[in-house]
Amino acid sequence: MIDHMEKKLIIEILRKLPFDTLSAKLSDASEKPDAGSASCLVASVAAALLKRAANQAVKSVGTETERIEYIRKNSEIIRNYMDHLVDEDVRCRGPLKKAFEDGDPEKISACCQTACAIAIETVDMMRTLLGFCAEIRDFFGNKTPHYVFEAASLAFAAVESEVAYIDSVTKLSDDPTYIYITNKETGIYIDDCKKLKEKVYSGYSGLAAYEVNK
Repeated sequence: MIDHMEKKLIIEILRKLPFDTLSAKLSDASEKPDAGSASCLVASVAAALLKRAANQAVKSVGTETERIEYIRKNSEIIRNYMDHLVDEDVRCRGPLKKAFEDGDPEKISACCQTACAIAIETVDMMRTLLGFCAEIRDFFGNKTPHYVFEAASLAFAAVESEVAYIDSVTKLSDDPTYIYITNKETGIYIDDCKKLKEKVYSGYSGLAAYEVNK
């Protein structure tokens, strides 16, 4: 007698994995997580460091404003959101990978917009985070904790990685309107992020930033 047992569908939640396991998956081309998941991880760490910077800044100066509390709260929200997007990116890129396997140019073109959805969202979130970094820099001046600069660098790294992916995927589309709008949008994003990072690093002295946190 054949035992017709229902097979259980096992869904692996990447963000719940130990970091060494997840990084090993990222190194294996046969695994589902891709560069987008890596960018989301980097973005999450950037948000974590900014929250730490906000805490340290308040400790250094001995005062807190409503705006700093807002930045601290929203840095945590962004961190949690980027953790969630580690898995969502895999789902968004999946159809495009399948279209490549099928070798169907029409399907490939149709999947471009979906494949870039999380990448665009990550860039948008990091633009917001870089804006927060610049605000803390303005508020605390030479008492700005070094974590702000490190958060800004990681946030911008995530932006560059995602924009590179968006650019490469957009070229696969046969929709000129989609190509134009996406190129225009990402161009604005990257310009905004560059300006914000430059603002954060304006007059930066690594030594001074570390001395503040002694």
